[in-house]
Amino acid sequence: MSIMVKLTQVPGATQEFGLESGATVADLLSIAGKDAGNYAIRVNGSPATTSTYLNDGATVLLSKNAVGNS
Repeated sequence: MSIMVKLTQVPGATQEFGLESGATVADLLSIAGKDAGNYAIRVNGSPATTSTYLNDGATVLLSKNAVGNS
């Protein structure tokens, strides 16, 4: 069974990908040619990691981590 997932990178655009059931954020990033480095990951609005499993219709958001001066 396959699932459809949306990937939004901020700044950037939203893309949609078809993955196999049981896919993780890492699988999505591999297919999309993206690297999670320096990005915060959210799946359906909740904090996530590259090992988070994805469901059909999931929305994955990659947003740049804020880097401040201390």
